[in-house]
Amino acid sequence: MKNLRNRMLLMFCLCLTLLAVAAVASAAGYSADIVTTDKKGSTQSKIWVSYSLWSQRMESPAHPSMIIIVRMDKKLIWNIDTKEKMYMEMAMRPGMGANTIASGEKSPSEVERTYLLTEMVEGHMADKYRITHVMGNDRSTHYIWLLKDNNLFPIKTESKDTVTVFKNLVFEEPAAAMFEVPVGYKKMSMPFMN
Repeated sequence: MKNLRNRMLLMFCLCLTLLAVAAVASAAGYSADIVTTDKKGSTQSKIWVSYSLWSQRMESPAHPSMIIIVRMDKKLIWNIDTKEKMYMEMAMRPGMGANTIASGEKSPSEVERTYLLTEMVEGHMADKYRITHVMGNDRSTHYIWLLKDNNLFPIKTESKDTVTVFKNLVFEEPAAAMFEVPVGYKKMSMPFMN
């Protein structure tokens, strides 16, 4: 049981990190493979986003029995273990979901956005921008590629050490059942998470 809790906590942390790069696309929702590459190597996950439910579902090949569902409409996060047929439920605290479904829109810390070029990324035309942020005394720069036909969707981002790319992007509303805990799964209590 302790190993299961550790695995679920690890997947929860990994998925919250990956969810921060998910983007507002269109009213129809979307699905994509997310590939993130850094100094340690590459990680891959699959994401589905529903705008009718304002929800996300993430799965990772590294942890095939783990699913993370973020329900902004219910202010809940479910961490599901399909192998054990169990799930953890965590209430979203204020500010916790603020970056969960992010976009290519200007953030409060952004001080400069410079258009660089237009190029093909994963079969889509995208405008590349250099974006500078200032937070206190810290100044950082990263790059973002926004789709030409949907300039709120960052199909690729690049910072100092990390590149994230959305592959196999499909703009289509996923089935609502994908964003629910499967029937018959047992709720696992984790007091420190509530």
